Amino acid sequence: MWAYIARRSVLIVPTLLGVVTLVFVLIRVAPGNPIELMIPPGVSGAASVALVKKLTALYGFNRPLYIQYVDYIWQIVRLQFGTSLQTQTVILPQLLIHLWASLQLALVAFILSVVLGIPAGVVSAVRRDSIGDAGLMFVALGGISIPTFVLAYVLIFVFGVVVHALPPSGYNGSIFTPSGFRFVVLPAVTLALGTAGFIARFTRSSMLEILHTDHVRTARAKGLAEGHIVRRHVLRNSLIPILTVLGLTLGGLLGGQIVIENVFGWPGVGQYLVNAIFERDFPVVQAASISVAAAFVIMNLVTDLAYAWVDPRIRYD
Repeated sequence: MWAYIARRSVLIVPTLLGVVTLVFVLIRVAPGNPIELMIPPGVSGAASVALVKKLTALYGFNRPLYIQYVDYIWQIVRLQFGTSLQTQTVILPQLLIHLWASLQLALVAFILSVVLGIPAGVVSAVRRDSIGDAGLMFVALGGISIPTFVLAYVLIFVFGVVVHALPPSGYNGSIFTPSGFRFVVLPAVTLALGTAGFIARFTRSSMLEILHTDHVRTARAKGLAEGHIVRRHVLRNSLIPILTVLGLTLGGLLGGQIVIENVFGWPGVGQYLVNAIFERDFPVVQAASISVAAAFVIMNLVTDLAYAWVDPRIRYD
């Protein structure tokens, strides 16, 4: 097991290196000069040109691209992501703050998705072709089909404007207090409804493949209770594909939900990345992109390890 983890950890390096290289190239071939955005509004003419040249040399953008690339890779190896061009602050502490905000939102949304999605999928599979099955799958399809930003504005209007039950936007630094948790409810529910619908439909299809297999018929022939059969023989054997979906879902949530974070004013890594793109803040874009890629890669590794926990027949040597 540990040897497998070590091998997979080594493979993370070229994946992140590819992301860094791609982002490094794309952001530099895109139109626009980040240095020009740093010029104060009152500076123009020759003074503006001179200041642009000075700042370009100061931040090293006048050097060959391959030298800038090598220097940045060396910074990443030392976990030094540089300084923001716009705020002149060290990036790593700010990135950790935004990652912490995204992590809190992702965990709440993920827990809601699992709590709603898996039981709905199980009930729908067990009651196949019944009214309950049709109703649950209709709701699940609606959750998948409705755009998240539309659902977000509906929830904001109903619970934030009309009922005044929950704050429509904001974040106070932690969801682990009663006042702080109120801020995460609406964005988490918005994310969870669509994700839960997808999990429910996937759980249903996965379980239907197992319900009519020989070992399930044998269990019924032995007189085992239906609930026991569903829990121990059907759901457990359906968990491998379900875990794959859950891992990808959590990886996406950890990577930041750009639309939802911007709608609800949630200062996660997605909002941090979008603001940096608009401001042409090269170092911040690169640092945020690495964190998003790392979230996906780490969750893929965790998902693979979870396979062995669910199915004892799977061994990693």
